[in-house]
Amino acid sequence: MRPILLFLPLILAGCHDNGRTPFESDVQCVRREMPISPQLGFEGADSVCQKYSDDGTLTQLDSHRIPLNLHGAPDLQAAASHDGVPFTP
Repeated sequence: MRPILLFLPLILAGCHDNGRTPFESDVQCVRREMPISPQLGFEGADSVCQKYSDDGTLTQLDSHRIPLNLHGAPDLQAAASHDGVPFTP
């Protein structure tokens, strides 16, 4: 059990380059991704940070997109509105 606890931070850090990190909010994810791909702007960050519901199925055929939760980030809300990205204020 103890070796697993020692490697847990490394395992969680390994998810960083592959999109969302565990326990990361939508605002944190978008703010982290925007400087990485400035030429893509908000749409590039949105494509990394978007989430889908699985509706309890094993396939994504019935899934739907969950709007970004941009509560408390008026600058990101304006960017999402400008780019037509669904969000909850």
